[in-house]
Amino acid sequence: MRVSRRRGIFTMNERSRPNILITGTPGCGKTSLSAEVSSQTGFQHIIVGDWVKDKSLHSGWEEEYQCYILDDDKVRGLMMTIKAATAMLSA
Repeated sequence: MRVSRRRGIFTMNERSRPNILITGTPGCGKTSLSAEVSSQTGFQHIIVGDWVKDKSLHSGWEEEYQCYILDDDKVRGLMMTIKAATAMLSA
């Protein structure tokens, strides 16, 4: 079965493994769930919250939830850099 590329949907030939993004408010169990998904699938587990803090991938602090406001453009940029470096290493 081949899925056409419409509205961000890609064919299976273009991607062999999905990205799984688990979101939620602080303390809801994201890390625990992500670790379980990683152990069951063998996918790499990245704690984006650590990246946000350590690499300043945020646009400020959310006082109500006591957490940083993720800047998805900055996170996506870092992920693309890592993907490119990984592709170079495996080539």
